[in-house]
Amino acid sequence: MLISRGHGALGFYDEHDYDALARALAGGHGFSLHGAPTAFRAPAGPAAIALAYAAFGARPWIFEVLQAFALATVPFAVARLARLARRARRARPERLARLESRRDWVSNLAGALAAAHPGLSYAASTLYPTVLTTVALAWGLALAGESISEGAEGAEGAAKQHARAAAAGLALAVAGLATTYFAPLAAIVALLALVRSGRRRLGEAALIAAIGLLPPAAWAARNHAALGVTTLATNGGFNLALGANDQATPRSGNWVELTLSPRPDGEVARDAAYRALAIDWIRAHPARFVALSAARALAVVDSVGKPRTAGAHDSGAARALGWAMLPLTLLGLAGLVLRRRTLGAQLAMVPLALVMASSAATLVKPRFRFPCDPLLAIFALEAAASAACAARALGRARLGARTRPSPSKEPSNA
Repeated sequence: MLISRGHGALGFYDEHDYDALARALAGGHGFSLHGAPTAFRAPAGPAAIALAYAAFGARPWIFEVLQAFALATVPFAVARLARLARRARRARPERLARLESRRDWVSNLAGALAAAHPGLSYAASTLYPTVLTTVALAWGLALAGESISEGAEGAEGAAKQHARAAAAGLALAVAGLATTYFAPLAAIVALLALVRSGRRRLGEAALIAAIGLLPPAAWAARNHAALGVTTLATNGGFNLALGANDQATPRSGNWVELTLSPRPDGEVARDAAYRALAIDWIRAHPARFVALSAARALAVVDSVGKPRTAGAHDSGAARALGWAMLPLTLLGLAGLVLRRRTLGAQLAMVPLALVMASSAATLVKPRFRFPCDPLLAIFALEAAASAACAARALGRARLGARTRPSPSKEPSNA
């Protein structure tokens, strides 16, 4: 419905950059913007759009339909990750035993919540890389979890585990190339595999790390050759300056107007100038920057934000939906704490921690957290189930106390 309503129109400033980059790639002109090589935008999003343009013509609405279908696979990845958490708890069956059915209701309902996410549904009607990041993140973590946790019997089983690890590394690489603050994911997941399993999962950990880090390393090498700087993006200094200045607030986002005098030529020089401007401000206002960073880290739970561009996302209904998501988000965080020792929770914590760290240092927007929300759905249900168990246990205890004979009414032995 959202796609048909938009007719492929580009409603956001950033979308014009993604569209132009995709057209350049599809036309054989490389990753260039306005005729010059660029690294201001992460590469995976424009590359995915370029593939659709090359196959079906430069029609944004077709790509939006394709990514809507891709988003429909996320519930299956979420269900697989949720089942990993369920199997991890079987060693302690007393927990949630009475609430978990044989039909994996936690897994299925978590997938349903992921499918109904309003922010991700809206993102599917744009050219932002939010959906690509979400799909790659969900499948990367689900496959990584399976390759780490499941046993391998014989050569065929080992080959299957290695294939899962390789696919996980590739998916995590795509997530990092679609949204650059997820670039360290593969290395952290591989380290987690070693911490939990030691040498038993050394091969899987090595595959996840190698395949997950090689594409971002290749992109950084390309930027060194094309732009003279070994970096994943040339917008880090600009984003830091948006979050470190006199106008910045925890939710100011890109409402801040930045000025450079003089304004350097070239995105690399401009980004360096913005970074220097931000670092000077941080040195002059360290306490305020710490306070801003702490508030922005907490503001990651905000699903409304302060959009600068008007549209359906800024309507009263959209804001109501955004605030309605807050209890579910907080419940998901509570579930992560409750299940912090399980592999599923630890895998879900990693991307969320990266979002919080990036937002704390620069700026926070709801869409930064949205790729993590399908994972949080699992643990929101876990927290709800734990609360229901506790409430039932408390109810039984109170009922027992009321039906137990009072000591004063018991017959005396005197």
